[in-house]
Order: sequence, then C-alpha cells, then structure tokens
Amino acid sequence: MFNADGTRDGEPWDATYYLAACSTCDDVILYWEVDDVPQGSFVDLNMVWPDRGVLPDAVPKRVRDIYREAFAIRFRAPNAYAGQIRRALEANADDRNAKPGKL
Repeated sequence: MFNADGTRDGEPWDATYYLAACSTCDDVILYWEVDDVPQGSFVDLNMVWPDRGVLPDAVPKRVRDIYREAFAIRFRAPNAYAGQIRRALEANADDRNAKPGKL
C-alpha cells in the first residue's frame, strides 16, 4: 500500500509527480503516481495537495458530509466556510447528545 507521501510500508518509493492548476480556482494541485505516465484524467491519481477534506470513517457521516462541503469553499468564501464549520460542530454535538445551548 502506498501512502500519500509516496512511501510504501514506511520506505521511500520512486514516484512521478504532476503539477496542475485547478480549473475552478486556479490553485495548484499536486498529484503523484508510481506507475507509468497515466492515460486519461488526473482524477485517478493520488492527490498530494490540496488535502481533499475527507475525514476518517470514525467521524459520524453527517459531520463528514458537512465538513466536505465546507472544505470545498474554505478559500473562496471564508465566511460561508465558518458557517459550515459551525454546522459541523453542531452535528457533532448532536451526535454526542450534548446539552442544547449555544456553541
């Protein structure tokens, strides 16, 4: 199994890196691949940067879904991002059966 940092079982592994630009925000995207030059879309490669905003399965699904939505707008709409993060915190509190009140 290869890790996002290009290591395999803790050992460095030769990889080819691809630098691209996001067609939506013009930000930098960095991919890596250990096989030959890919055919088709970069989407099939391993993304190194930016982080995709995917939380572990241990996090409740509702919280993960809200966070994934928030992560996509974090730089384009910081105020909306903050509102979505608040929603994620509220969903987490609901999941934990926290006492209702203000965050």
